[in-house]
Amino acid sequence: MGDFFYYGQKDVIRQLNKLADSATVQQSYYGPLAAAPSTRPDGTARREGDRYFDTVTRAEKTWNGTTWFVPNLSAAQLAAADGTDYIGYAPLAGAPVKVTQRLRQFDSMFNRATQNRKILVFGSSVAYGYGSPTFNGWARRLAAALAPRGYTMVNKSIGGNKTTDLIGRFYADVVPENPGIVILGLSLANEGLLGIYKEAVYTQYITNMRRLVAMCREMGYKVIVTGVYGNNDYTAADYLYLKQADQELENSDIPYINFLGAIDDGTGKWRTGMSADAGHPNDDGYESMFRAIPLSLFDNVLSGLVCIPKAVNPHTIEVVSMLNGSIPVKYTSENGFGSFSVMCRIRRTATGPSGKPLICLEHSSLAYQSVRVRNSTDVLELAIGDSNGIVTDVATSTLNEYSVIITFDYFSNIWKLYVDGVLKGTIVFSPVQGQAYDTVAFGGRSDSAGFNSNGYEFSDFAVWRVALNQEQVADAAQGRISKASLNLYAPVIDTLVENGSRLINLAPSGTYGRVLASGVYTFPSHRLVTTPTPNARVKTKSNGYLDISLLDPAQPITASLLAGGVITAPGSLNVGLANVGTQGDARMIVTNNAVFYKVDGAQGSALGAALQMRAHTITGRSVNVAGTVNTAGNDYAEYMHKSVVCGTVLAGQIVGITDENTLSDKWSDSVMFAIKSTAPSFVGGDTWADSLGIRPIPTAGDSPEMPVISENTDDAEREAQMLQYDADMADYAVALQMDIDAETVFNTSLEVARQRVDRIAIAGRVPVNVLGAQPGDYIVPVQDGAGIKGIAVHGDDLSMQQYLRAVGRVISIEADGRAYVMVKAV
Repeated sequence: MGDFFYYGQKDVIRQLNKLADSATVQQSYYGPLAAAPSTRPDGTARREGDRYFDTVTRAEKTWNGTTWFVPNLSAAQLAAADGTDYIGYAPLAGAPVKVTQRLRQFDSMFNRATQNRKILVFGSSVAYGYGSPTFNGWARRLAAALAPRGYTMVNKSIGGNKTTDLIGRFYADVVPENPGIVILGLSLANEGLLGIYKEAVYTQYITNMRRLVAMCREMGYKVIVTGVYGNNDYTAADYLYLKQADQELENSDIPYINFLGAIDDGTGKWRTGMSADAGHPNDDGYESMFRAIPLSLFDNVLSGLVCIPKAVNPHTIEVVSMLNGSIPVKYTSENGFGSFSVMCRIRRTATGPSGKPLICLEHSSLAYQSVRVRNSTDVLELAIGDSNGIVTDVATSTLNEYSVIITFDYFSNIWKLYVDGVLKGTIVFSPVQGQAYDTVAFGGRSDSAGFNSNGYEFSDFAVWRVALNQEQVADAAQGRISKASLNLYAPVIDTLVENGSRLINLAPSGTYGRVLASGVYTFPSHRLVTTPTPNARVKTKSNGYLDISLLDPAQPITASLLAGGVITAPGSLNVGLANVGTQGDARMIVTNNAVFYKVDGAQGSALGAALQMRAHTITGRSVNVAGTVNTAGNDYAEYMHKSVVCGTVLAGQIVGITDENTLSDKWSDSVMFAIKSTAPSFVGGDTWADSLGIRPIPTAGDSPEMPVISENTDDAEREAQMLQYDADMADYAVALQMDIDAETVFNTSLEVARQRVDRIAIAGRVPVNVLGAQPGDYIVPVQDGAGIKGIAVHGDDLSMQQYLRAVGRVISIEADGRAYVMVKAV
């Protein structure tokens, strides 16, 4: 087919791929059956409108729901606007349809039942297998391993290619094959990293890899990216970019294979004995890269799985009453490991003795193997047979939780043991078994020696098919799980486990960890288990947040537990679960200081407040204190609504109270008088804005970022990026304006509501806007035209009516000459 078809009909192909991926639309298929098939090639039932091409008679038939028939097509146009090369002709009704070669090719491209298991490798020389004498690279080894699963592979890699080359030949080399999955595999060395413009090269690589992924997805293909890999000419500066690219793609939504961890010597070069030349691996290197690929990744990718492993409400498995010789959690891979990494979080409880196998490496068809993490003398150690290969200084008797990670490089036989992301030791040991490890036993051993792990807690089970580097280990210990070459990640989000159940696996893999013991239970894993020290902050194990709602509900958190430590909550600090417990239950106890109880009553206004507390539904109380409550204010005030004719009231002004319990600045409306508060210490009646609800939550988010334009960006791409940026900025401006408008409306409504109330002093001391008074005088309201003012009256001159109307007695004079009075009770 010509270039016109692929460039001109790109949208047609994309739409047909989307249609063909649906089991509910018409499909076209072909074969040598004159009678036509009863089912589609994928085994599903044929549907009305399906077309079938008989490759023997060259007849086209259509299923009408009852029978296959030859349609009467005088000139049926297929897809293309001009239609010239895509027309099938049937001169007479019932006669065989004449189908051009291009029509048959076009139709066969969309037989997705077959195509979706077609893998196309698209890359450079390493993707093709250069360096292996027989070109038996990772791709060819992968093709052989996936063939029994029904996959086929086409390799369209060309030595020396970089991202711009792949973009340029995408429609000519990829689209005609119409694969189900595309594997992108390129080298940063080909991209130009060994040159002087490293930043521009790196930007081009990341930008164009994302563009290639977008091109694949636009055509309806699933896509996998193989990670960057070493080169013996890389410098320390190059290695930084190599690791940065690995991290950036690792944290994207793209399924990703970690080649760097399979071959990296720690400086960006090939491990000794793994390279054919500076830029290419040999057969040993290719075998290591192949073993980094989880085979079940491809089925998961076809199903649409996008993996960014993140635990939600994780739990911990606690072994309470396991029988000797059982295994709490066992994981068996689909094929043997080469290099690998294994992680588990482990905590010894107060009832757990030392001398337990905690993580054991085994083979599914062999008995107990000789490498395991244990604590035979309390401290964590990596044991080789009965010898202590690596002995740490980490004691399990502290009852703290530890992240334990083992890495193994099968090529060099180097084992490393990490605790909480810190390397505790390295040892060289060649496994004695004849077959590669494929099984991990967490909390037990498969032999009959008779062990149990009662009194221990396990969580965050993970297995990778590569040896993680130091940065990846540190990330994993902090809960940032690398998805590349990840076979198992089971953070125990299961709320219930029992003997025989499998744990939910968040990795892009079809394998699972299974519970193989009774007496095993789960509970929320964010219970506080770390004993604080003056130099250690208290935090939860996965993300640094302390959610006290997940503490053991039978044991409220106490200040004594936190002695010397600091609780840091980057976000909200939540205590207790909503609608759980009985009113009056203690939610949090700070020993010798305070107790917080659960109450079910209404809450006061939260507008502009630092603390909000609900009320007890029976007693109406919110706070009980045994001592004093000190504030910076001077009086007790209450909010009162103004009458419709009341104007602005100043602090210290005398106002009237009407017979409808509203405020007035008119003498004729008033039946009694009061003073507006200036600096109250307590204010009641704060319900005047309840009807407004909560303040609007902004929805616009962050401003779009300006696209990165490199020197290699062509004009068309630059224009498209800027057009998209302008469109994003326009959308952002609309959303931002909506947020501003909503905030403005709320603030306007709030101010309108605020203007309808004022804080009136009920008791205490307040300044009043009256001059010329002396201490001991009474402040008496008098008529001032239609309004109200105050005058100072000495006690000897005070009439009974004046005394009854008086709003307070002067106790001092303010610096500005105003009277400072003790509010007179009614």
